[in-house]
Amino acid sequence: MRDILTNRITSRFGCGILGLLVICLGSVNLFAETVPPLPNADWFSVGNYGLAAQAIEDKFDMMAKGEILDVPGEEPNSSRIWPVLGDPEFGVVAPREQVKMSFMFPVGQLHASDNPMTKGVHEVSTKSDFAMWLTVQGKLRSYLSDRSDQWDPSITDYKNPSSRSIFNRGAAALGMFNSDQKPGFGYFPNVADLWIDADSLFRTSLYQDWQNSESATPQEPKTQSLENWNGNEEFEPWLNKWPNMDGASLALARGIPIEDVVDQGGADAAYANWYNDWWVANTQKGNFPWTGHGYTYDWAYLDEVDNGQGLTEFVVMPSGGDDHVFYYEVISHHNTLEYVTIPEPSSLLILLMGLVFVPLQIRRR
Repeated sequence: MRDILTNRITSRFGCGILGLLVICLGSVNLFAETVPPLPNADWFSVGNYGLAAQAIEDKFDMMAKGEILDVPGEEPNSSRIWPVLGDPEFGVVAPREQVKMSFMFPVGQLHASDNPMTKGVHEVSTKSDFAMWLTVQGKLRSYLSDRSDQWDPSITDYKNPSSRSIFNRGAAALGMFNSDQKPGFGYFPNVADLWIDADSLFRTSLYQDWQNSESATPQEPKTQSLENWNGNEEFEPWLNKWPNMDGASLALARGIPIEDVVDQGGADAAYANWYNDWWVANTQKGNFPWTGHGYTYDWAYLDEVDNGQGLTEFVVMPSGGDDHVFYYEVISHHNTLEYVTIPEPSSLLILLMGLVFVPLQIRRR
């Protein structure tokens, strides 16, 4: 009898511990990476933004390369075939693979006429000036969670210029300056999670295919000449493989008119033009710390390029005519502070299961 009672107590105690463990797993990232400290606690300034851009130009060839980039759709439930039976678009839109991505978007984007962030299904804009720059879903959340000592959750105003603002910290992780000052592109206080056509994505690297995890760059990226791309045949550049797109849609570079793309080699050279234009207009002129390696530069680390590798980034190609329309579906959108501090539905479910599991074991005693 005593043995039976002991076994029951041990069993229930073990179940209680298991329930508490489930709670912990649902609310704490036990596998958070060790992150390097910031070199300057007061890093948020226009001058430091330019310093980071200069660091990329000076140390471009020293930055991390190789099999280091995230690939969308690798996590469970992060890819799907859409539309399926039951969707309003079923039978109207041809089925295609979609992947789950995240987008830190600016003020005014929520109800924008081009690429709105309201919940539901939307067509990707045909305008290259409204291109979305995305990261793999959940990566921004985990990146900022791992660096929770670098921001203050009591700062809720996205315009606050403090280096302790999560809005500034999140934008910095993506290489952006969260401000309406130049050279910033405005305030970016929100994050949306969305499903998007996989074939609409390209990487900002020598490899443009979204399925390729290798970071690689042209041999000489520091001038706008297309000759920089000669000698890169070993990388099999994707210059001629942009899927299902016409020449007009390939003119993605902000600031490069379609006629200029045609003059410099037509559609086959469009990606090289786009890449070189971003290098010259942003990094080389000190306007924007753009790596060209397929990942963002976390400029909160200033000139410490060994620590500044941010998140894998992708650009969305514009829709290109009746036969090449891309789609995305906004799942949710929050301000950055809510996005990072409120658990995802899957994590919240684990937490709730743990909370329910422990009282059940207590009541059964």
